Amino acid sequence: MGVWANIISNGGGFHSLLAGVNLRVVTLPVNFFIPIWREFILALGLIDSHEASIRAALQKQCSVGIVVGGAAEALDAVPNKDYVLTLKKRRGFIRIAMAHGVPIVPVFSFGENDLFNQASHPILRKIQNLGKKYLGFSTPLFIGRGVFNYSFGLLPHRKRIVTVIGKPIPVEKTASPTKKQMDEIHQQYTKELKKLFYDYRSLSDGER
Repeated sequence: MGVWANIISNGGGFHSLLAGVNLRVVTLPVNFFIPIWREFILALGLIDSHEASIRAALQKQCSVGIVVGGAAEALDAVPNKDYVLTLKKRRGFIRIAMAHGVPIVPVFSFGENDLFNQASHPILRKIQNLGKKYLGFSTPLFIGRGVFNYSFGLLPHRKRIVTVIGKPIPVEKTASPTKKQMDEIHQQYTKELKKLFYDYRSLSDGER
């Protein structure tokens, strides 16, 4: 939601703060099979998450926004609990960045976990993980607020989302990076992301 609220919609003044950045945000391919919705997200500059689409955007000198945790991370977005990131085994975005020699910019959004309540149970989680494995997207069972009530509905709760953007991490162009090279960039990215969190968590509605 932070990507939609503060970057894609320009709700956080992204286009003014980073004028000249031609951003393409990545989303699931299934979104492009839905009539009308497909045209809407294309107009907003979204692209599908296939590697070929990301590489094509980079070749056109576009910046690419990737929610690294993706579907798996969505299942761990629970209000009033610690942030759980799906990051440890993710290397694809680093490999692509190294292949094109483009910097990686860490971004963190505070408050996203507080937008919806989410049903949680070990058996339900197993079913959700199976669905994610075979469908390619997660199916969190969430409850938000309604138009005229604040206890039940599909709208997000009225919570502030604070999105912070870190310093670009330089990446040397490497056609076929080794695991060691990718691990080094991954460690640097993780370090910078943690720094963003601890430096700016006081701006969120509650520290964790």
